[in-house]
Amino acid sequence: MDKLSIGQMAKLNNVSVQALRLYDEMGLLVPMMVNEETGYRYYDVKQSAQLDMIQYMKATGMSLKEIQQIFENHDLEMMNQILHRHLLSVEQKIHELHLQKRAVKRMIDSYNRYLASPPDHTITLEYIEERKMYASSTEFNFYDYDIEMYENILKQLKGSMKR
Repeated sequence: MDKLSIGQMAKLNNVSVQALRLYDEMGLLVPMMVNEETGYRYYDVKQSAQLDMIQYMKATGMSLKEIQQIFENHDLEMMNQILHRHLLSVEQKIHELHLQKRAVKRMIDSYNRYLASPPDHTITLEYIEERKMYASSTEFNFYDYDIEMYENILKQLKGSMKR
């Protein structure tokens, strides 16, 4: 096989034809030959290694512009800096997902507690795990007002906690 059509190259490397066209436009992966009459792009099978590198770099979270910079500059230090930035970004996302997971688990626990709650007018004893509690002094008893006032006070409390 001397040359691969863009479709063959895409199928061989499990990428879309549109991706190969984009990589060509950006100069990331230029075909070995373009037919002047038809505009068809042809690739050498050896270019699969470069395509693998592009796909691998994308999988690490690098943008195509960052990959393009690295290829243009042949700068390994730049690649190292970009990878370290992406590592920090991934660690931050993992932390955020961990917090989301904990919140979902708490909601599930609350929902299950609600489903298992005894009928009204029943006294029960329940163990509640240790947790943080926030308090705020107000000038009035919000129970004397409607839900809208309660929501406003809660909004103010949340706002003061963010500072």
